[in-house]
This record gives sequence, C-alpha cells and structure tokens, in this order.
Amino acid sequence: MAGSVIRQAGEGCELHALTRGDALLERAGLYWHTFDLCDDTRLAALFRKLQPDAVIHAAAVADIDYCEAHHDVAERVNVDATRAIAELCNQGGAKLVFLSTDTVFDGKKGNYSETDAPGPLNFYAETKVRAESIVAQS
Repeated sequence: MAGSVIRQAGEGCELHALTRGDALLERAGLYWHTFDLCDDTRLAALFRKLQPDAVIHAAAVADIDYCEAHHDVAERVNVDATRAIAELCNQGGAKLVFLSTDTVFDGKKGNYSETDAPGPLNFYAETKVRAESIVAQS
C-alpha cells in the first residue's frame, strides 16, 4: 500500500514514510524513518520535528489469522497506534487520511458505502472498526 501512495504523490512533494524494515523504494523528496509505529515516544518526536500538513495512515496488522491468534499485537497496532496518530494530528493540525478495510462488513449485502453499518466477522475487522471510530471522533 505504501508503495502505491508514494508512487502517486506528485513530484516536488516532500514525503516521509515509516517502516520497520528496509525502504520500499527510492525517489526524490522521499525520506524513510525506521522504527516501530507503536513507539509512542519516537512517533511523537517525529511529529514534532516534521510538523506534517497531512498524514496517510495505511499501517495495520492485516493478516486475519494472525490477528485471531495475537489479539494483543492486533490491538496495539490497529487500534492503539491509530489513536496515537489521530491525537498527534489533532495536536499539530494535520489532516488525517485513514485506510480501513472492506472486511468491516459481513458481506451479506454487497455494494457497501461508507455510511453502512459495519458487521465485522473477525478480530482484525473488529480492530479496524474501533480504529475507524477513533478517527471519526478525532
């Protein structure tokens, strides 16, 4: 996902991306920051340093089976990190774009819109519904 967002950003944009591993790609104006998104201290320091105008939050533990087996990790990344990012955006006045998942819906109806009530069928989807709520309230 991050690679797609980065490739679509206009030339001349300064982009800062977070990763736990190696940089996904290189381009002019792209700066990688390597650390755990759940490190609130480092995340807050980065926000203070960069003072972003906008944040695209695409990070998640999205493996449904992994989330079912590791509730604590899924909760920390999908919910708690989203809460921290939303709070930092509010404090700094940055716009926040949050990417969720279609699995917040149960699939019974199809052709869902953003205004349809969610019906999560697994823990991953439950964490994304809670994260959506945090973002909507921020």
